[in-house]
Amino acid sequence: MMEFESNIIVKNVDLGLYYNLLKEEDYDFKNKNISIDIKKNKYLEVNLKASSLLEYKIGTYALINSLTIIEKTLYILENE
Repeated sequence: MMEFESNIIVKNVDLGLYYNLLKEEDYDFKNKNISIDIKKNKYLEVNLKASSLLEYKIGTYALINSLTIIEKTLYILENE
């Protein structure tokens, strides 16, 4: 069985805030074989694993959507 995996590195942000917000995210992939692991070092490392290309695309879209929402929310809060 083929497995798809990627490591996404997030830098130049408030690591503690982004880490907490991403960890609080409820990624409910139902019966999909998708896992997301988030580690905090000198940067955020997000590891995405999926058992099919379709599941990989679903997981990638969920991560991009989460990061986009976090970015927009923080931008709005900074500019109030």
